Formats: sequence, C-alpha cells, structure tokens
Amino acid sequence: VAAAAAASTVAPQGAFAMSSGLVSDAWSTISGAPSDLTFPDDFLGTWLCYSTLTAVSTPQGDGMVQDMAVVNRAKKDVGEQIIYPLRFIRNNQNRVVMDRAWNVVRMAEATARARNVIESVEWDVDDPNLLTATMPGDGRSVFFRVNQRSEKYPALDRIETSEVAQIVFDGGDNGG
Repeated sequence: VAAAAAASTVAPQGAFAMSSGLVSDAWSTISGAPSDLTFPDDFLGTWLCYSTLTAVSTPQGDGMVQDMAVVNRAKKDVGEQIIYPLRFIRNNQNRVVMDRAWNVVRMAEATARARNVIESVEWDVDDPNLLTATMPGDGRSVFFRVNQRSEKYPALDRIETSEVAQIVFDGGDNGG
C-alpha cells in the first residue's frame, strides 16, 4: 500500500548517478530481462511503503550462515510492520524507476529503527544492477547485484515484479 508523503529529497552522501545506459541496455539484450524495473509516470515522486516481514529461513541450513545473530535478529521482526518513504525518479532514458540509492537508506533506517545507519551508497541509475552500501565506523558494507528480474502488467491496476539478487555482506574490521 502506498500513500503520498512529504519527505526529504536529499540523496545520501556518496550517492551518484552517471549518464550512460549502455551497460544496462547490454544486460537487457543478453539476458532478455528488463534492464531495470520500470513504472508508470504516476509513480514519480515519494510514497510511503508499508512492509511486513512474513518469514525468515535458511534454505541451505544454519551451517551456511556466517553470523546467526543476524538471522535471529531478523526472526524477531517477523510480523512487524515498518513504514518508510520510497522514491521513484527518471533515468536518463526518461523511464520511471526506483531510486535505489535513496530507498536503501530509508529502508535500512526503518528496519534498524535508527538514523544514519548507512554512510554512503554507490549506485548508477542507468546501470542499476549493482549497489554498494557502506556502514559508518568499521568499514562494513553490503554488495547487492541483481542477476535476474521480471515485470508483468497482468491488469491495468496491477504490476508484478521480481528480482533475484546476490547479496554479500563484508564484515569490515569485524571480519566476515
């Protein structure tokens, strides 16, 4: 459920966008998948997102998890609703897309129930498949790479999207 919201439009320090869509277009041609999820013009702007975690699992077993404290922490959030602003912008091809750099900061703050949990975000609106976020202090970072995506418009009032991503957590000075 989304509702219009007034929110700050300042990107986190370190966020940037470049003017080249060539890599993204090549990805789309090779994979057959859209280069990014696109949305109707009506989505342009900032909205409120209501999100509820419904399950946490370790499909390959707990032994594959480096830090079970993170999994156990997430399990405590099952059933809890968080609300955060979600922003949509235009890329250089004039398509409406999610502002992933801005959105990841807002979602992290809502999940952590704290401000300033992300120090910087590196992301290119025209090559949206890679995003790196760095946490303040000890050099921890998260690397996010979209490997596959799809979007469908089964009805005039419905959009179905999905993304498969590789997410790597770097423990920084803490190891991992």
